[in-house]
Amino acid sequence: MRKLLLFLLLLAKGVAVHAQVYSVVEESTTDVEYISATQMVCRERRVITVLDKKGLHAADFQVSLNKGYSSLNRFSGVVADANGKVVRKIKKGDLAYSEYSEMLADDACYYHYGCASPGYPFTVTYEWEEKHEDGIVGLPLFVPQNEYHQAVRSAHYHLEASPGLEFGYKVFNVDADVKESVGEKGRKVLDIVLDSLPALRKEPFSPSMYELLPHAYVVPATFVFDGYEGSYASWQEYAAWLHSLMEGRGVLPQDFVLELKQKASQCGGDREKVQLVYDILASSTRYVSVQLGVGGMQPAPASEVHRTGYGDCKALTNYARAMLAELGIESNYVVINTEREDITKDFVNGAQFNHAILQVPLPGDTLWLECTNPTLPLGYLHDGIAGHEALVVDDAGGVVCRLPAYADSLNVQLNRMTLTLAADGGVVAAVRRECRAAQYESLKFFSRLSEVEKRDFLRSSLDMPNADVGGIGIEEIKDGEPFFAVECSVESGRYGSRSGNRLFLPLNPFKSTVSLPEEEERRSDIVIRSGGVYLDSVEFVLPDGFEVESLAEPVDVSTPFGSVSLNVVQEGNSVFVVQRSSIVKGRYPKEMYGALRLFVKLLSGISDSKMVLRKVK
Repeated sequence: MRKLLLFLLLLAKGVAVHAQVYSVVEESTTDVEYISATQMVCRERRVITVLDKKGLHAADFQVSLNKGYSSLNRFSGVVADANGKVVRKIKKGDLAYSEYSEMLADDACYYHYGCASPGYPFTVTYEWEEKHEDGIVGLPLFVPQNEYHQAVRSAHYHLEASPGLEFGYKVFNVDADVKESVGEKGRKVLDIVLDSLPALRKEPFSPSMYELLPHAYVVPATFVFDGYEGSYASWQEYAAWLHSLMEGRGVLPQDFVLELKQKASQCGGDREKVQLVYDILASSTRYVSVQLGVGGMQPAPASEVHRTGYGDCKALTNYARAMLAELGIESNYVVINTEREDITKDFVNGAQFNHAILQVPLPGDTLWLECTNPTLPLGYLHDGIAGHEALVVDDAGGVVCRLPAYADSLNVQLNRMTLTLAADGGVVAAVRRECRAAQYESLKFFSRLSEVEKRDFLRSSLDMPNADVGGIGIEEIKDGEPFFAVECSVESGRYGSRSGNRLFLPLNPFKSTVSLPEEEERRSDIVIRSGGVYLDSVEFVLPDGFEVESLAEPVDVSTPFGSVSLNVVQEGNSVFVVQRSSIVKGRYPKEMYGALRLFVKLLSGISDSKMVLRKVK
């Protein structure tokens, strides 16, 4: 229950009833000269007025390039005050340049300028030119509005392609003025114009920004990158290009292959062999993002991963695929987006993916392997991939499919507690938390914490001031449905409050309170991204000399968003409290926001319920 209410609280933070405007994009112009399959020049102009310090970051400049494939040819910037007076000129030499990355190896380089405010409002103008050569997988995106609380006055995307070069485009979330024409020397021209975009307000339970921000994808119909030719004519053809990037990269050292087969001979079947490969990943490799060549889309050779012991998602996936192939087990490379559940299936482009995993289609059971974190249970579908659409790359090309997800009813968090109360309000308690299926992720990290961190984490989940936590134990099951449990003992000098001869005690020691703001006009659908069941079972052992004066009434309410029930009964010297809440994952029309507010209010109200004990005279 506590996790549920904290989840609601995080979504509610930072929400305004009206869309305040912190910055305005006065002008956004993207001018693309698509010269050949391997050459392109992009000229950009961006004029931004910052109205408030909350929008100051919108005045910063940053461009990311790919060393060896793109460069920043020209740059200039101007800062003007509220009266239009130029107070600062910015040259290319003023930009910070960095090739640093958290990744071990990376072709990326960055130019950055942090714009200081001369006072509000102020306006900054940036103009720059990028040159791209030796390969183009995608043409520049058009995203003039890229954050909440930012308005746009005028935006224009202009593309001219040399004769014979074809491209495709798709505009999202806005009714733009789009025009195709033929320019000088037979060039194919595309113009996309947007005017007067209002600022977006951050709403609780809103769809992803991808669904809200106006933008356009533009891609070449065919492309060449680093000598590899590909096509966006269909998902099958794009997958075939990805497949070609892996050719010859699945070779492993023969001594390792012999060792692998020897170990596999002890396995009872294919699933055990897959587990063997997964265990080898866990014990001998580590994840380090490596973005080299072919836009960071080509996996490193399996032999290189074996030698170095590291790789990015592509390399580790390819390494596992190579090991399985040596054991005669078919597997398929898969690209997926960890932030978006759906693929825009009617517009083929590689920019929709940011991760790679492995599909292992065993008879009667298809496994999905997260090779960057093989400490997860074999085949576990974590939040970043469960229920997401993906492109499965096989020998025939590829196909778009949706990964399965755990049913809401399987995602269970169970909290059990027995509290022995003292007459002064102190308490000694035994606590156990169990998490199953998708809820497993809320505890899977626990075993890696230090003893101090473990106590702090458990203390933070309880409504007990100055609690002393000890006797910590864990239980983890990785086979089948993943399961993680933590138990501990807790002592606290005070639980609830005392007034005269009465003790006022919260019924739920795991409680948290949250509310959703009123909204005059809800603009977007309601999206609940994860569902589950939250069950709190608490036994209060009453102190000698006290009796129950009042208990909360039973509650049992069901709504489209979920349900909540509360039952409190006294049996002898104990009071038993069972609180059950469920959340239903789904998308709901914006008109139901008022009903959602009432449901959240009900959850918080029940969580705040108390019982009253009275000292017997």
